[in-house]
Amino acid sequence: MTSLDSFVLRATLVVFASGGLARAQETTPAPGTSPSIHESHAWLERFAGKWTTSSESNMGPDQPPMECTGTMESKMLGSLWVTNRMDGKMDQGSFQAIQTIGFDPEKKRFVGTWTDTMMPYLWVYEGTLDSTGNRLTLETEGPDYTGGAGTKFYRDSYEFLSDDRIISKSEIKDDGGNWNVMMKGTLIRVKTED
Repeated sequence: MTSLDSFVLRATLVVFASGGLARAQETTPAPGTSPSIHESHAWLERFAGKWTTSSESNMGPDQPPMECTGTMESKMLGSLWVTNRMDGKMDQGSFQAIQTIGFDPEKKRFVGTWTDTMMPYLWVYEGTLDSTGNRLTLETEGPDYTGGAGTKFYRDSYEFLSDDRIISKSEIKDDGGNWNVMMKGTLIRVKTED
């Protein structure tokens, strides 16, 4: 599996689930009590749930797009973090990944990590919500997926079209400073019978 495959799958299979955009009151904890909850921590509850994923990735000139399908389960870790566990399949095989997303009140930014079974690299994210409160964009720097020396800048965005549907997009910044789309995908909430 190439590093491009690994990056594309990492970007494709970020789990976002839904729920209402809950507001939590920011508080200052007393010593020995739980930490302060910011309204952006409450926003993470949108992720909680089970999802199916599908994506199509641009593999380069004269190459057919790579298709990937998978499932994701997202759970809150207390009130401060969401953890996303992913299982995916593509032509080259299967993989697993774990992602964390939280909010750092000092930085006033979302923060997170990604690890998977395809490469020995810890991806570290920072990002923000757009003005609508429906699209989260996370940026990172990591290995050049083309195999070149050095690193490249990447960004993943996740837009809630509804409580049960998310559009994801992964981009890479070229040497001219332009963002180029590498992957587009859809996440659909799994409905369960009561």
